[in-house]
Amino acid sequence: MQTKLKGLPVYFNPPAAAQVEPAAMYAGSELVVYPSRIDTLGQAVIEAQACGVPVLVSAEGGPREMMDDGVSGMVLDGADAAAWAQAINTLLNDEPLRQRMARTAPHRIVRFAIPRAFDAFWSEHDGAVRRRGQKVDEQAREVAPTMSAKTPRYGRETLWRECSEPGLEASMP
Repeated sequence: MQTKLKGLPVYFNPPAAAQVEPAAMYAGSELVVYPSRIDTLGQAVIEAQACGVPVLVSAEGGPREMMDDGVSGMVLDGADAAAWAQAINTLLNDEPLRQRMARTAPHRIVRFAIPRAFDAFWSEHDGAVRRRGQKVDEQAREVAPTMSAKTPRYGRETLWRECSEPGLEASMP
């Protein structure tokens, strides 16, 4: 495919060894086409939207969960080559639509940012424990005597500090 498209403004994701900064790669992109039908997450789909690039993804696999069809890109039948060609053509030739998706994508993908994902994860698990009539902190106190001296006590704040990147929460809108 790379040989057939040589000379056209099409770029293929370089191998990891190339160490291209993702933001730089997405900065010059009009569109990201992610046709995988088996990928479970699609980190590139998240990154592209965070950089304001609309995405086309397959209706099969996990990446479809990371975007909003018709809002930050399009979800397509993974086996329908004509639908992919039409969607690519539509987005490359409909500047207002592509620009609207580009402006919307970063605002929609923020729900998957580490701080928000962690808060949702914590709330769900805390709620499950509370439904059983126990509090997370009470369980930690019960377990603490059996833990080694080097094992930290896990409360929400401790887990958050260990799981988050420094300064990330400050960058959240």
